[in-house]
Amino acid sequence: MSLIIDIDLERHLWDYPADSPADTAGHAYEYDLYWCCMSDFKFKLCVIVSVLVMACVVCSNAWAKADFTPMLQKTLDIRPLDIASSSDGKLIFILSRGKLVVYSPVDNTIVSRSDVDKVYDRISYSSETKTLVLASTGSSLLKLVQIEQIYEISTKNCPAEGPVDAPVTIAVFDDYQ
Repeated sequence: MSLIIDIDLERHLWDYPADSPADTAGHAYEYDLYWCCMSDFKFKLCVIVSVLVMACVVCSNAWAKADFTPMLQKTLDIRPLDIASSSDGKLIFILSRGKLVVYSPVDNTIVSRSDVDKVYDRISYSSETKTLVLASTGSSLLKLVQIEQIYEISTKNCPAEGPVDAPVTIAVFDDYQ
C-alpha cells in the first residue's frame, strides 16, 4: 500500500535563519513549531492519516491467545484426500481415493458410503443448495452431487395399507402462509 501526501507549507523553520532581524514593530521572529507547522491544515491531515495508517498496520497483526479443545478423534478406515463440512456441523464429507464417506459427528457414526471416480481429489459443500462439488486437479473434471438426507421412520405397530416394504416419500411444504 502506498500513501502519497503532498505537503505544501507556506513557511518552514529553515526559511528563517537564527540571526533574523526584528520586524518593524521590534518583535523578534519566533521559531514556534505551532506557528510554522501546525497552523497548516494539510500538515495536520497528514499527521492524522499517518497515525491511522500506522495503527491499522500495527493492529492488523495482533493475535489473541487461542485455546484448542479436542472434541473428537476417530480412526478412519480410509485415507482422506479432502474434507468438507456442512455449515451446521452435523455432516462431514470425507473424500478418499474412489470413496465418498458421509460422517455424522453428532451421532459419531458413518451415515453413508458411496463409490466415486478415483480421479476426484477435491471436495466442497454448499449448504444453501445442498450440493457437493467434486473436482479433479489432475484433469479438468467437475461433478456436482445433490445431497438429500434420508431419515428412517419406524412404522412398527402402526396401521398400514399395502406392502410393508413399499417406498414412501414424504414431502414437506413449509412455505405455506
